Amino acid sequence: MNLYSRNRQIIKFFLPRFLLSLRRNWLGLRNRFSALCPICGYRGKFSSSGLPLRIGSLCPKCNSLERHRLFFLSAMDACKVGKVIHFAPEKCLEDHLRKLNNDYITADLYSKADRHLDIENINLPDSSVDVVVCNHVLEHVDDDAALKEIKRILNEDGLLVVSVPQELNLDKTIQITERDLKEVEREQIYRQHDHKRLYGIDFEQRVAAYGFKLRET
Repeated sequence: MNLYSRNRQIIKFFLPRFLLSLRRNWLGLRNRFSALCPICGYRGKFSSSGLPLRIGSLCPKCNSLERHRLFFLSAMDACKVGKVIHFAPEKCLEDHLRKLNNDYITADLYSKADRHLDIENINLPDSSVDVVVCNHVLEHVDDDAALKEIKRILNEDGLLVVSVPQELNLDKTIQITERDLKEVEREQIYRQHDHKRLYGIDFEQRVAAYGFKLRET
């Protein structure tokens, strides 16, 4: 682990945000290859992001990451028809989804969105939604409550489009429940200070336990 990784929280406290942005862009110069962003059409070198650092992962024009571009290429068609609810919407995807479907709404408990909804207790009728989009949300919440609520509001043929940060060399999800963890402990164990667990390869089975039939993309 390098010096920045070990002292990330201290560095972020003292350094202005624009200096951290300059660091990220400078690291992005290590990416020697150009790429095409399918979301915004940008062609050129991508910046780097994340810890551990992922070279060439961030589109400098629309700020999309790999998971956003994968969604754009594989799941957009599923959102063309029916009532679609997008929790914690990513701006780079939201703009396209609004143009695609007139019955598309965004939902968030804290940030600006069309509806102020708690994913752990969704104020919507049973079987009232056709598609739920939920990218990198479940690791921040009580996923037991959230998955039960998503299953409840989806109609019989409804679709959940979901992604989470996942460790593929981890057989079982790590979730420490014996005590409250400090932010620095969460970052060390879960890779991010505001995560509640680190998902392993059992994530698919965890979702299937709520009655979802799985389809990987």
